[in-house]
Amino acid sequence: MASDTETVPLEEVLQALERVWEQKLKFGPADELRRRVPAGELAERLVRTAIEGIENSHPLRQPIQALAEAIIEEARAMDLLGETKPALKHARAIEEAITTIEFLVAHPALWEEFQWRWPSFRNIFHARLLIARKKVIDHPDVVKWIEANQHKLRQFYRFKRKIVDERDQWMKIQDWLYPTRIKDIYEAAGKLERYELTSYALNSHLVHVSPTGDYVFGVSPGERVTFMSVFGSPENMLVEFGRALEPVTARLDELRRATLAIALHQLLYRMGREQPERLLRLSREPTSGIAGIVDELLRDDFDPVRLETLVLGRRRPHVEAKT
Repeated sequence: MASDTETVPLEEVLQALERVWEQKLKFGPADELRRRVPAGELAERLVRTAIEGIENSHPLRQPIQALAEAIIEEARAMDLLGETKPALKHARAIEEAITTIEFLVAHPALWEEFQWRWPSFRNIFHARLLIARKKVIDHPDVVKWIEANQHKLRQFYRFKRKIVDERDQWMKIQDWLYPTRIKDIYEAAGKLERYELTSYALNSHLVHVSPTGDYVFGVSPGERVTFMSVFGSPENMLVEFGRALEPVTARLDELRRATLAIALHQLLYRMGREQPERLLRLSREPTSGIAGIVDELLRDDFDPVRLETLVLGRRRPHVEAKT
């Protein structure tokens, strides 16, 4: 039987979460919920679980691992900077890495191409650097690599003339995903509005001094939204990271469990301790999503699968490379 969240005190909700954490989900002692875990540590744990679930032979293994390691570095930087203006750059970098992963996973027909592009960019950048500095590609290792990869270069980078001398084409190549720009990646992931919103927030503080200061607008009485809150917490972004990798992991149960722990611990429980009024308000708004989660925590017939779905959404189906 569901409970009436309209009348449930906040402390009872948090105690229910502690019981579920320790007794139902067996995540560990309830005392762990009271410890604030640095985002860098959380990222390292989740990345370890996520990468272990991707087969070594998977076409996206190398680029996803590199993007995941970058997320750890950026999260550690945010731990040091806190909610400051310089932290915005690191928040945006985490978001870009996750969105790039979503873009890669969503295009299995291109996985073979991505698999070739990733390690090949070292030689491509070397060739670009030689042209920029010496106007000619004359390094023997680079010339040898170009000769061995002419077919791929023509296929993926659209070279038409003699590849070694096609200077203009080399100079166009800015990154390993060429010709895809970060704006294109956001748009393909259905996040174009998000790209524009966070770009504005980033530029408002990093390009010029905003006369509005850190606080931009109010949502409800007593609640103000900062530029940092537009990006969201690193913990929120880590939950997105776990969700993004579901279609390519061979250990979906482990990945979902690790992601659920972050969501319950760092987001729901922390909100209850640090923003109690907000949690109570959201728990009483049927459309917020929090209301259903709180209701499930208080149910006599609690179902861990139901809770997982309420927090993380439905499981994303496994995707195979298209040949």
